[in-house]
Amino acid sequence: YIGAIQSSRPLSAKSSRRQISMQVAFMEPNGLRHRECKIHNTTAHKSDKEEIVNVAFNIDGDLLAVTSTVTAGTTQLVTSKVQFYHRSNYHWYLKYELRYDDAVITAAKFSDDDPHKATVALAPEENLLEWREYEFRWDPSSVYYRSGAPTESSCVVAMVVDGKTLQFTPLDKALVPPPMY
Repeated sequence: YIGAIQSSRPLSAKSSRRQISMQVAFMEPNGLRHRECKIHNTTAHKSDKEEIVNVAFNIDGDLLAVTSTVTAGTTQLVTSKVQFYHRSNYHWYLKYELRYDDAVITAAKFSDDDPHKATVALAPEENLLEWREYEFRWDPSSVYYRSGAPTESSCVVAMVVDGKTLQFTPLDKALVPPPMY
């Protein structure tokens, strides 16, 4: 059981494994499950084993850092990684992944002052500790497309990155509001 408490809402998070996929489940204070974040599997081989070791929210509760270790099935080499997810329209989108092949992540934490700053503590060698600071910012945008032919209609498209996928929403055809970032 790995847990974290979201400061802006009364939710806590715990990691779980369902068959092949992993997820971070969000729990209400009364113990009821309230949504989840599906963890993107970025391992190289199916024989690799991934284990979530830490989850952390930023102060606004819209960024989630998931720290995990990946053990290669054949060589037993351990890789540490942190995946950063952003919440929009009740869905968590993988925005960035930091991978460390030569160091073990001992902690990943967001700043209490700036919700977009994260610190990752690494142990590259025994009795040695280093930390790296990252700042995550992005601007929402949409694209207006109009073809040169007067008979064809124009289109506004919103796009969102989710891991290795770029999702498109044509705003002139969609009934449900899309994620904007």
